[in-house]
Amino acid sequence: MTQNPHDPEPVFAAAWPTAQILPDGFLPMMATSATSPLESDQHAYEPKWEGYRVLVGFERQRVRVRSGTGQDALFWFPELAKLREAAQPLWVLLDGEVVVMQDGKVSAAGLQKRLRAADGETVERLAQELPITFAAYDILRIGDSWLMDVTWEERRDVLRRALRRSDRALISPAYATGAEALTRAGQLGLEAVVAKRLKGRYFPGDRTRDWLNLRPVEVVEAVIGGWTEGRGTRAGSIGTLLLGHWQNGELVYVGHTGTGLTAGTLRSLHQDLVRRARRTAPFRDPPDVKDSPRWVTPELSCRVRHQGWTETGIMRAPTFLEMVESPAVRNA
Repeated sequence: MTQNPHDPEPVFAAAWPTAQILPDGFLPMMATSATSPLESDQHAYEPKWEGYRVLVGFERQRVRVRSGTGQDALFWFPELAKLREAAQPLWVLLDGEVVVMQDGKVSAAGLQKRLRAADGETVERLAQELPITFAAYDILRIGDSWLMDVTWEERRDVLRRALRRSDRALISPAYATGAEALTRAGQLGLEAVVAKRLKGRYFPGDRTRDWLNLRPVEVVEAVIGGWTEGRGTRAGSIGTLLLGHWQNGELVYVGHTGTGLTAGTLRSLHQDLVRRARRTAPFRDPPDVKDSPRWVTPELSCRVRHQGWTETGIMRAPTFLEMVESPAVRNA
């Protein structure tokens, strides 16, 4: 197989010891952020789970669980030990993510509650209230046989045969196109996918272009409801714009951005906002921003590019693109 020129030098499976199913220093492979390809016959596409990355290794009845940063994670997720019944081989090493599912969707808040548990009693209680699911997406070893030097599609075939679906385990679904994966991701409450090269190897602890995090961008129109004072080279001008959307006649805060504002835009927009100054916030629920906000009458709109929405309705990584001549329609 031809190696991707962007990838690191291979660390062959033979370099890893076999005395433990999960050797010391072994960390999971990572993905590179990208915006394409969403359509490629060289890739398969999976939902990006946004969970807690873990390596799970079984040595007969013993389980070892390590986080993506090398921490022992079995304390927070003791249910992973019960996956022994779903994993067919006696010695097997799996890669995947722990998620909390609520009403068919991934709950980031539920996962954070699990991770904040500080004692065994709390862990046991939360295991009942917020049970986890392990979404497996790779298999790296069976017995003494390492699988990192075989292709992703070959490992995938082994994974399907080695792990049975259970109440607490599933194999992350893979699709031929990014569009299909995005549809499934949306059903799970997720907003991105991972493209995996069919002929790609597994590079432990490295970030390569064999795995690509794809988060499609969205362009929306937002209403300017305020701004914060700039600092440094922007002193006396705009630091960030406070943005909202009209919902049922009320302006709902959706985020802030100072990225993408040119010097010319800053000069003209600052004058326009100063003329529209008001004392009270136009937002239904005024945002809690670090710098003292300057409120304005919500008459100006702009186009913003962002990378999806948080659970609380805030844009991720918004970037200012341009002003809009006609303001966003109220009640839209």
